Amino acid sequence: MFTAEMISVQEGIVRGGEQVGTLELHAEIGWIRAEYMERFLQAMAIAAVVLALTGLVAWHLIRQLVSPLGQLATTLSAIGAGSELSLRLNTTRNDEVGILIGAFNIMLGKLGERDRKLRELNDSLEETVKLRTAQLQNAKEEAERANQAKSDFLATMSHEIRTPMNSMMVMAEMLAGAQLTPKQLRFAEIIKRSGHGLLNIINDILDLSKIEAGSLQLESIPFCLETIVEDVASLFAEKARGKGLSIATHVPHDLPTELAGDPTRIGQIVTNLVNNALKFTESGGVDIEVSARQAARGRLAVEIAVRDSGIGMAPEALARVFERFTQADQSTTRKYGGTGLGLSITKRLVEAMDGTITVESVEGHGSIFRVALELQILASAPPTVDISKTRIMLAIADGRTLRAARGAFAARGADIVTEARAQDIDLVVADLAGFASLQPALDQYAPRILLRSIGSLAGLEAAPEWRNAPQIDLPLRSRDVDRIASCLAMSDFSSLRDDVDADNRTATLPSFTGLKILAVDDNAVNREVLIEALASLGVTPTIADSGVAAIERAEQDAFDVIFMDCSMPGMDGFEATRCIRDLEREKMRTPAQIVALTAHVTGPESQRWRSASMDGYVAKPFTLAQLARALAQTKDAIDQPATAPASLGGAQAMAWRDVPLLSRDTLAMFATLGQGGQSIASRVFGLFASNAPQAVAELRAAIDTKRADETAKLAHALKSMCSSAGAARCRAICQMLEDEVGADHIRGQALCGELERALADTMSAMDGSSLTDERRYAAGSA
Repeated sequence: MFTAEMISVQEGIVRGGEQVGTLELHAEIGWIRAEYMERFLQAMAIAAVVLALTGLVAWHLIRQLVSPLGQLATTLSAIGAGSELSLRLNTTRNDEVGILIGAFNIMLGKLGERDRKLRELNDSLEETVKLRTAQLQNAKEEAERANQAKSDFLATMSHEIRTPMNSMMVMAEMLAGAQLTPKQLRFAEIIKRSGHGLLNIINDILDLSKIEAGSLQLESIPFCLETIVEDVASLFAEKARGKGLSIATHVPHDLPTELAGDPTRIGQIVTNLVNNALKFTESGGVDIEVSARQAARGRLAVEIAVRDSGIGMAPEALARVFERFTQADQSTTRKYGGTGLGLSITKRLVEAMDGTITVESVEGHGSIFRVALELQILASAPPTVDISKTRIMLAIADGRTLRAARGAFAARGADIVTEARAQDIDLVVADLAGFASLQPALDQYAPRILLRSIGSLAGLEAAPEWRNAPQIDLPLRSRDVDRIASCLAMSDFSSLRDDVDADNRTATLPSFTGLKILAVDDNAVNREVLIEALASLGVTPTIADSGVAAIERAEQDAFDVIFMDCSMPGMDGFEATRCIRDLEREKMRTPAQIVALTAHVTGPESQRWRSASMDGYVAKPFTLAQLARALAQTKDAIDQPATAPASLGGAQAMAWRDVPLLSRDTLAMFATLGQGGQSIASRVFGLFASNAPQAVAELRAAIDTKRADETAKLAHALKSMCSSAGAARCRAICQMLEDEVGADHIRGQALCGELERALADTMSAMDGSSLTDERRYAAGSA
């Protein structure tokens, strides 16, 4: 049709059912097609224009709608990438898109404000943290400075108080030993007791300060718990006797001999508890009981119980008994004194050792304090002497001493009786109150041992035969029981009787007036002892405190005798002697008799005096008898010089645990000085107390820094000081330190710990005692 030029239509003509003809129509259609195509192209052109216009309008409309959304997406992407919330979308539209963009701008503003506030808060928080940190640091530093200032203040005040207190107490003791009226003597005793009380308060405050500051350091060194407990009992024996009380120890015979711990602090714990018990006890006495059982990992669970028959405490007082500065009530403080610090310090010390302390008390019936500790076992107890076939009669009136003696002897197998015939008894042990009840036959035939309160023999006048019997000082110690058991096993009590003879002998001292003596020693305590000892022999010596000073004195004057300390800093005694000998040859003088004062009694050092051209030696600790022999030989040598120098003393050191705190020979020397002996002893002990702690501290520092040579020198110097002051146990430990520390540093540290404790016990034994009642003989005596 679209290509034809003409269109034809043919149709048949029917008449009566019969086709009679045909009708054909023919029409030309070219013009129709041309018009159609024209119309079609016009329509297409119009449609294209309409479509283009429609697209353009649509594009414009879409661009107006999508463009702000694109800007919004771009802005949000930029905000997401850079967290820049200050960006904003610009719009002038008021339609939905404008509303949306405005909402986004408001949201971004709020987010920006929140972020700003967060930054400000964070900055403020950082500043606050910095400020608080600085404040806390300042507070910490201020607290540390305050604590250090407190410690410095306490240390300074302790030193400043102790210095005049030491002089006051020494002078009070010298007054007490002088010829005073009873009233004046009472005044002197009051001064002395008050001084000791003040020093105890100072020590308590210093201990509490250390504990609160966390600066308390505990040792773990070998020690003997039995020795600690019995030494404490011995130290308080005289105080108990002065109040009419008894004190007894109950220590199992199989207690290990060496445990690991801090002996100084454990001794302080027992001391505080015993002192507290005696303070609040008016009648009866105090028992110190030790029990032990095996614990895990080779440890020993130890319980130390201090039981008294004192005033007791009410239940409400028990709840605060371990609080600082607390006593039962104000009347207790007024009546019994004290600061209320002792038990608080004790509790803190026990807890520092991972132990526990408990108390049981009934008002009016006494108290029991129990301390439980776990300690490492280092050495088990040695076997005791078996005395299972012996019968011992105990005639002991004091119940506490009786129980302690019964338990000790029974533990070693003895059969204990209280009544028997003479032929059935192997040994009679009696105290002063019990010997009077003995049957005459027992008193005559059975071996006897007297248990005496320290320094007291009152009541023996009625039975003089008992005065020569072996005597043991109370409280009874385990080592005393072991000595008695050994004597029983050997049927020989002469070793115990020798102790009595040593206590009872006196010396008649000659006079060496006219001899010119030079005494050389660098230690003030040693010089004081030597001055007073020579004064008792009628000699006033010239003094030199160094080897150089000795040479200067020898150059100025000629001396008959020179007592020369061998171990001095700088120029020692040997070099000083050689120089003096050269000086004598130069001036053509008669040589002086130079006597070495040395603590070296064994080894090569003990013979150096010979090669130094000395004439003899006196071993420290020396006695008046030894000095007298030295002067006597020197006096003879003035007329006829001896051909060979004489040894004037020396003894092998005993095991330190068996050595008494104070030397009987030194005390006997003071006693021979008569009424002035007490004042001399007081001065010597005062000087020792002033100098020995510093010497021990220097020795400890040398040991800790492993300076063996320095340790040996310091130990020797301290040994010399101890010898002169009669500190026998400290001297023995110093000897062991001098001999052993070079080979065993750990052993040296352990021995130094024992030395520190022995020094504290020795100074306690020196305090508040008199020679006449023999208190110092008891302080740790074997």
